[in-house]
Amino acid sequence: MAVVRMALLAAALAGPAAAQDAPAPDGYDPRVLDACHAARDGEARADCIGIAASLCLEGALNGTAVAVAACYAAEGAQWQARLDEALAALRASAAATDDAAPEGPRRADALETAQSSWAAWREAECAWFAQGFHGEASAAAEAECAMEATARRALSLDAARMAEQGP
Repeated sequence: MAVVRMALLAAALAGPAAAQDAPAPDGYDPRVLDACHAARDGEARADCIGIAASLCLEGALNGTAVAVAACYAAEGAQWQARLDEALAALRASAAATDDAAPEGPRRADALETAQSSWAAWREAECAWFAQGFHGEASAAAEAECAMEATARRALSLDAARMAEQGP
């Protein structure tokens, strides 16, 4: 985390920011996260959080805070895709359970409530985290926070999916 904070500080001092929605930087390689994820099982996949962004940051240390944010956002997008995949499988499973037992508790509704509550928490948590930084570095801090939270949620949902359906 200290390296990240130093990278954020360096990026904040480096110069003016470009648009916050910059495309993934040239130094970002999505295969890094894919390979890490494929090489690990279960809880060990948490070791993959930030791995691709960290390599990307090596090239962005002399860049703007926008470049640093782009590294985190690029990895965050990969984790979001994994989250969406696990969530879709859990939604289908919950709907099937609800259809099979119409008198029981509605798993699909509970899942949607949990997911929307988590999304609201992530937004608030990362906005709060970003307030600890000034200027352009706050966007990079918020992107880092969102990437980490999204990754952890994706791993949690995937574990729930695997517990229900198997690998």
